[in-house]
Amino acid sequence: MGDINNQMNNIMEDMPLTKWLEAELKNPDGKRLIIRKTTVAYAAAELLQKAITIAPLSANKISLDNFVVRTKKWHHRPSSAADILGVDMISEKLSLTIIDPSDLGRSSRDAEEDAGRNLVVSISSCLPRISDSGFEQIKESTICHLFGILLYQIYSNLDPFLENKLEGNEPTLLDHGGVKTEKGGLRLTYSTLRELGSPPNICMLVQNFAEGNLPSPRNTYFSLKEGSDDLHLLLRQPNKLLFTSNAPEDGHLRLRLQKNKLYGRDHEVSLISDAFSTVCVGESVALFVGGFSGSGKTSLVESVMASVNASGGYVLAQKFDQLSRGGPLLELISAFDRLCVLIQSRTSPQDLQIIVDRLTETFGVDLSLLRRLLPKVDVLVPPSTKFGQQIPGQDGTRMNLQSVCFILQHFIRAVSSKSHPVMIFLDDLQWSNSMTLKVIQHILGASNCLFVGSYRSNEVSPNHAVFRLMKELEASKQCSVQKLILDGVKCEDLNTLVSDALCLFPRVTRGLSSIIHEKTEGNPFFFLEFLRSLVDRGLLQYSMGLERWEWDENLIRLEKITNNVLFLLANKMSRMRMEVQMALKVLSSFGNEVNEKIITYLNTTSQFVDILSGVEEAISDGFVSRVGEPLCYVFVHDKVREAAYSLIPDDAKDDFHCMLGEALRSISKGDGLDDNTVITIADQINHNLDALRQSGSSMRLEVASLNHMAALAAMSRSDNDTASAYLSVSLQLLPDDHWQSSYRLSLKLYIATAKVACSSGYMDKSDAALKVIFKEATSLEDKLEAYYLYVNLLHSQERGEEAHMTCQDVLAQLGEKIPEYVTAEESKKIIQETIVIISGLSEEKLLKLKEADENSQTVMRFICLMGTVSYFSKPELLPYLNLRSIQLTMENGLCKYSLIGLVGISI
Repeated sequence: MGDINNQMNNIMEDMPLTKWLEAELKNPDGKRLIIRKTTVAYAAAELLQKAITIAPLSANKISLDNFVVRTKKWHHRPSSAADILGVDMISEKLSLTIIDPSDLGRSSRDAEEDAGRNLVVSISSCLPRISDSGFEQIKESTICHLFGILLYQIYSNLDPFLENKLEGNEPTLLDHGGVKTEKGGLRLTYSTLRELGSPPNICMLVQNFAEGNLPSPRNTYFSLKEGSDDLHLLLRQPNKLLFTSNAPEDGHLRLRLQKNKLYGRDHEVSLISDAFSTVCVGESVALFVGGFSGSGKTSLVESVMASVNASGGYVLAQKFDQLSRGGPLLELISAFDRLCVLIQSRTSPQDLQIIVDRLTETFGVDLSLLRRLLPKVDVLVPPSTKFGQQIPGQDGTRMNLQSVCFILQHFIRAVSSKSHPVMIFLDDLQWSNSMTLKVIQHILGASNCLFVGSYRSNEVSPNHAVFRLMKELEASKQCSVQKLILDGVKCEDLNTLVSDALCLFPRVTRGLSSIIHEKTEGNPFFFLEFLRSLVDRGLLQYSMGLERWEWDENLIRLEKITNNVLFLLANKMSRMRMEVQMALKVLSSFGNEVNEKIITYLNTTSQFVDILSGVEEAISDGFVSRVGEPLCYVFVHDKVREAAYSLIPDDAKDDFHCMLGEALRSISKGDGLDDNTVITIADQINHNLDALRQSGSSMRLEVASLNHMAALAAMSRSDNDTASAYLSVSLQLLPDDHWQSSYRLSLKLYIATAKVACSSGYMDKSDAALKVIFKEATSLEDKLEAYYLYVNLLHSQERGEEAHMTCQDVLAQLGEKIPEYVTAEESKKIIQETIVIISGLSEEKLLKLKEADENSQTVMRFICLMGTVSYFSKPELLPYLNLRSIQLTMENGLCKYSLIGLVGISI
């Protein structure tokens, strides 16, 4: 019954265009009225293009009276553009039918002016086509002029019953109520149409058609095809070309830039998408993207991240920074740490349990090693769960690069799958190092992993680590290797960018785009910054009268341009308020991004009290964005950061960094700083070591202690190179009599130096540091950690006898004498003694034993270490050591080292 009623309400009508315009005045519904008129105008343009090939045209044929509109008439709702079924041209008996594929999927007719209409038209004719020699057609410029008059009538609601020619008459206009009102003489101008409510681009389009018969007009249409394409573009992109206002907001002129739109890189996007598809079937792919700074490498990769996330993938992204002294490896490990949180937040409980099971199965009791490297793995496998606790004896386990590679490779294998592949994006590989890329090489041994690395092709030498990685991956064939070099974007694609930014037809902006493209060689970032600079310098101006952007191509063509985009950016920044300039200087001094907490700290100091307001203005001006969790301030491009950094004179940069570090150090004392903040402060202060060496002893010691903390942070992530750099700074700042005046700090620094050197394979350096400790330390207690490390160092060098003797000597000093040899009688005796001690020992009694004191635990620690050494050098001593550790446990209490003796005796 409902369908029958709908069919009754849906009446098909053929209305002369004049009548249709008169009827449309009764439904002045704003945007939809403009869309309907533009639909009819587009249909008329298509019909005229067909008519040109059939018969000679004249002014009478290009008039309102020669067109009929076919519509659907609904009684229960207002008309929409979708109700226009077609337009007929009477004289040539042409019939145009409108097909709107987009209307099939549109959920609401009310949103059609927002969604746009990509129309398809079909034209049928009842007249045969006259041969080309059969008639002489009037000039197309005249046709365009006459069509402009027709468009003017359509959009201005001129009375369609005027008997005389349009030019020079006093026309009668219809108001919104259909009442005739007198107007002044008709002038086909932009301003007249604008006063009647037509959008600026329609006013310009009509004017460009109507002025086709004028000498040397600007932007005039010389073909109906070009104008028809623009009319269709109005229907396809109404938000951009019809209903977007370019008027200044808050007194600021801004280009309408499409933030998430990538121009001219469809082929490259397809390559990355195909690579990800390959990963989704169980393979690994390494994709290297090279290009000059500003060529769009980062934007290209980021454009596919949304589809990776939507497909269930996990995206790990890290941008390396020239100014960061924390070390690329430390930054990479931190990125993997963040991946744990991402997995936990974006994975269903069922899939998350699968990942947890894989992690526990893969790492087992070694899960604590993964936790040492990636502390945030706790969100996946809490410490309270099975395998979550620290395993006795692992506290002294050293992690070297090989260990890091092994752990991260197995971590990726556990968390990635065909349904949840991992995409690793490392930006600016020119600032990475061989250790970082070695980790990536090992990780790509896992499946379901897409690695994308970008680098500035003009800033890397042929022997850079990134090229070695490419060669080694290709040689090993462990994964597919693809290379992509980004050149300049084509002028046509950048013209689309300008058209979008200015909300004008591409036809109108083509000349401007061509000039800028020639000057910038198609570099997208340089192109965009030059366009912005034209606005700043008044060469690209917004006309309040015409309500659109205007420019003089001749003046822009004469503009000299530097090859360095930094000049444009720095010049713009230098004209900003001093508070904003200071904010940009501060932000740039920390690299491409800085934690919001750091800026908040600075805002409480007298030197930088207004920095937050400056940062907010920098965000408003488009130089910086606020992203991430925890929140960080990030420069929108590394060239923007470089320009901001250039505001600081070169000879003042070190002092500026040091001032920042000093301000942060003074305000953050005793605040329980996290590792990243410690590293950030140390990096700033360390810029001016010469000045630090000349400062007072108190200041030097505080900075030395800060660098020791930074070194410990790096050591916790196995970034030994970075840790070594911080320790080197600390040692340089110590006074000559540091073993007397700064004993505790000296001891900590030399122990850390020995550990880092040993883990990095620099055994001689480690040995030298340990011998200094043995010489300068004033007590056995202060030497114990050095002895423990020294035994491990000897053991790693296969110097078993020396390692055994050192353990024996240390234990003797601790009051535990270990015999050089154990006779059969001595073995029998200790076995009997142990049996007596543990007789009747139950699990309950064992758990009720007291906890061993610190000295007893130290003895047990060295007995365990001696057992490891003896396994290779004196295996006959192992039973004695195991039994003795059990006796000590029963005498002095339980500790984590007791487990080794108990397990040993059970075997």
